[in-house]
Amino acid sequence: MAAGGAGVKIATDTSDGLGAPDRAGGRADSLETLSSVPVGRKIIEFLKSNGPATQREIGQELNLNQTTVSYNIRKLTEGGRVQGSGEKRDAVYSLSRDLLHK
Repeated sequence: MAAGGAGVKIATDTSDGLGAPDRAGGRADSLETLSSVPVGRKIIEFLKSNGPATQREIGQELNLNQTTVSYNIRKLTEGGRVQGSGEKRDAVYSLSRDLLHK
């Protein structure tokens, strides 16, 4: 420690895990926040343009790692924007019916 009792400052991460800061200082899980995050939007636009796809296909086409795709797909599914069918590893994801008509 430096003289005078000054210690090391530790930065706190107040992002939602996707790079978008949460204004309240905590985790941002709202659907509106996710929709404003580029990764969530990229996945929605990809599915809208290309139709159903696996997480692997989404990751390859959008140049995203598996963890990022998995996290975002989970949030989009929980928010009702994306639906999956099949076994987890081979599940095929598509836009929810509500988004298909927008």
